[in-house]
Amino acid sequence: MATILFFNQPEQGHINPTLPLVAELVRRGDRVIYYSLEDFKQAIAYTGATFQSYGEAYPFDHTRADEIEQFMHSQSSKHLKE
Repeated sequence: MATILFFNQPEQGHINPTLPLVAELVRRGDRVIYYSLEDFKQAIAYTGATFQSYGEAYPFDHTRADEIEQFMHSQSSKHLKE
């Protein structure tokens, strides 16, 4: 069983196309952790994935790519140790 993290732009056009893939990964027995905003919690949970909120980290300052990279790295490290 793999652990897969999704970090996605919290907008319908970005989230919705990924949901069938997420559901299939969960069905195959993979552990999927999906980061987004509370607005998408129900749709993500419906796939069987574990929802994680971006919380205070969002909105990202896209002019500071290093902050986004640091956030994703810290969250990846946390989940991949579990």
